[in-house]
Amino acid sequence: MASNSENKIASSSNFIRAKIEKDISNNLYKDKLWNKTPGNSKHQSNGKLDEAKIRTRFPPEPNGYLHIGHAKSIFLNFGLAKISLVPVILDLMIQTLKKRIKNMLIA
Repeated sequence: MASNSENKIASSSNFIRAKIEKDISNNLYKDKLWNKTPGNSKHQSNGKLDEAKIRTRFPPEPNGYLHIGHAKSIFLNFGLAKISLVPVILDLMIQTLKKRIKNMLIA
């Protein structure tokens, strides 16, 4: 017989949510550290135990232009954040924004 957590996972609306819920129920990241900002493992090793169940991040686009894939990522990240009651980290680089605005004004 399936447990409540297995039923919840099976009823998830998509495979990404199912994977996240499975990882949470298995306490996969219970010992992860968070140093208040995104960064590599060395950066995070200086942090404290992370209280958030999940963290979502919308990274910058290297060439400075948004495309349809970004819209998909935004909906996915904000949707997961809303369900999980966690913030989304908007990782936008100032130089990228300046480049995008300048090119939009020229066009």
